[in-house]
Amino acid sequence: MEPNKLNSNIQSLKCPNCSAPIKLDSNTCDFCGYDYIIPNLSGLIGFKPTTINKYIAFYKNQLNDKPNDPLVNLALGICYLDLGLSEFAQKYIKKAIDITPENSDTYYYYAMSLLKGEKIKLAKISEIKEVEKFLEAAIKLYPSKYVYYYFQIIIKYEFYHRNGFKIEPSIESLREKLDPLVKDENEIKQLIKQLNVDEENARNIIS
Repeated sequence: MEPNKLNSNIQSLKCPNCSAPIKLDSNTCDFCGYDYIIPNLSGLIGFKPTTINKYIAFYKNQLNDKPNDPLVNLALGICYLDLGLSEFAQKYIKKAIDITPENSDTYYYYAMSLLKGEKIKLAKISEIKEVEKFLEAAIKLYPSKYVYYYFQIIIKYEFYHRNGFKIEPSIESLREKLDPLVKDENEIKQLIKQLNVDEENARNIIS
């Protein structure tokens, strides 16, 4: 993936967080230190809904000029995901997948959006299979990302284990894959939040 870049014809735009003038040669505001284009959910930690809505307006403005920008579509989808607006999140994240199918995170966030923040145990088997399909695509593209396997483990436990279904691959085998990988604590916190699971239980699953 190319580094995050802003459209070259948006000189009049301001930082969605602090309203300082945007610098086109950077993705980070010199005044507040926040990114213009949010690359992942952990980038929204600490943001109030009012601030996220400013980012949404900012991204929609960009998409008016460049509707097929994959980074902006993904960032917009991530903002909607954080606000719990799953259908809007799916729309923009799916578009990012269609534009750049090699970006593993788009599949990861799309899988997350399909659960709609509802209890995993109560989902339909067809819904879980669809979630797993996109999550497995993310893993195939980037097989060394800790949070992808953590997501898999939560699905196996919350849906298959709690409903008494056979678990393949086993939770134990997935835990083994976590051991050599780098853990991003912020992404884990956001994953647990989005999947609407008890944090203590989610952490005990991998201990």
